[in-house]
Amino acid sequence: MMIRNALWIMALGVIFIPLVSCVNRKSEQAIEVGDLSDKYKGMAVSDLKAVDTIYSFTEDFPVDIRDAGDKMVLVFAKQDTELQILDKEKRVVTPVAVAGNGPDDVNSPSFFQNNYITDDGKVGLYDLNRNELVFVSADSATISKKPLPDMLVRESCVNYFGNEAVSYAVMKTDNFFKISDLKANLSKDIPYPYKLSEESWEKIKSLPGYLAPIIYADKKKNRIILAQFYFDMYSVYDMEGNFIKSVSLSDENFDVDSAIDSYYALDENGYIRYAPGAVSDEFVYLKRMKMVPDLKAQKYNKVENSIVKLDWDGNPLEIIVVPEGLGGFCIDKDGNIIAIVNSADEDGKDTESYHIVRYAVGR
Repeated sequence: MMIRNALWIMALGVIFIPLVSCVNRKSEQAIEVGDLSDKYKGMAVSDLKAVDTIYSFTEDFPVDIRDAGDKMVLVFAKQDTELQILDKEKRVVTPVAVAGNGPDDVNSPSFFQNNYITDDGKVGLYDLNRNELVFVSADSATISKKPLPDMLVRESCVNYFGNEAVSYAVMKTDNFFKISDLKANLSKDIPYPYKLSEESWEKIKSLPGYLAPIIYADKKKNRIILAQFYFDMYSVYDMEGNFIKSVSLSDENFDVDSAIDSYYALDENGYIRYAPGAVSDEFVYLKRMKMVPDLKAQKYNKVENSIVKLDWDGNPLEIIVVPEGLGGFCIDKDGNIIAIVNSADEDGKDTESYHIVRYAVGR
């Protein structure tokens, strides 16, 4: 997986562009944010206004990001240095975890979905390939590790609370998600909030992850929100696993069986799905994508990208139209969105750059 050594990323220097043209595009389709049912067509629509570009990577591949006060923690893929610290004020980066480097070795770490921070301020991640919990100190640019609890082995979309967790199984499962008491070594399996026909179950055998959710949990709010990766629905539960409601922004009478039929038929209207988003203490930010089929290539392509802002009761508050190339993002203490933005081939030389851009939400 690793193709080069990026240990001395600091040698790249900082490309500081206060308002990068390639990532400050205002969306001309501010009203065209994907299919919405009559119930939600009147929702507030905003766009993102670039405040500044904090850093630009010309050779590295950042895939996810978390805020840590005056610093940030970034996860990288396709390279040896998989964790780096970005100082937002000094605009420098420091490598933390390098593949093959003894006790600091990591292999495909993932942030906890609930932005878990330890009592001493370390950012939490989990490494399923090494079965380890990883804790990053942004101030000292060091990491510490613990064994991954057995109940979280082969689990994904993990929300971690020290002695408790919410997650779903990577392998095929008959349940929607799991709530775990890690201290007592007990778990509760939560069933799907919908029923499928036998024909649908047969169809999705070839794609066991079709029903996979992206999970966001908050103990203080007593809420779990699960957005579907392959169709336009999110569901709301309390921390005991009690179902509260499901919401589809495109169809108040959304039918999962019909969605499965359309997906496998490469319906020309395409479908809407959710990708990993972000949370703050007050809100959940779901990344919503419109996919349409390329019939010649027999695959789906993304054509629209937006963020749906919810409160923790699952009520949609506004839709935020986002620029092309926006990837992983997080929310800072001021409510700004800090995102990884890919500006592919912007110089006409078949190259890719990744910018860490701070956005304010405006109308």
